[in-house]
Amino acid sequence: MALRIPPELKKITQYIRRAEELSKQSNPSAETIIVAFHCRQYAVQTGIPLASTPEAKKCLGEILDILEEHRAKMGDFNKKKKYVICRDFAYKI
Repeated sequence: MALRIPPELKKITQYIRRAEELSKQSNPSAETIIVAFHCRQYAVQTGIPLASTPEAKKCLGEILDILEEHRAKMGDFNKKKKYVICRDFAYKI
């Protein structure tokens, strides 16, 4: 089920939808999980200054809950390896 994004957080919608698309895969790889995680993380960082209503804050809270769930699934990659994985994914797109 797609997360409902309030209008004031419209700016983060594309990042959340990409993360949801990647997370829907039946057998996601560690790389896919990392990219989805960082899409959500960026969305939260971008959305915090925009969230002024309880609905928007609740939405960001739900995204943070998803981030915590997926943190354990990412595997043990260092920061540089995660950067390379995200960069290579972006080049493919």
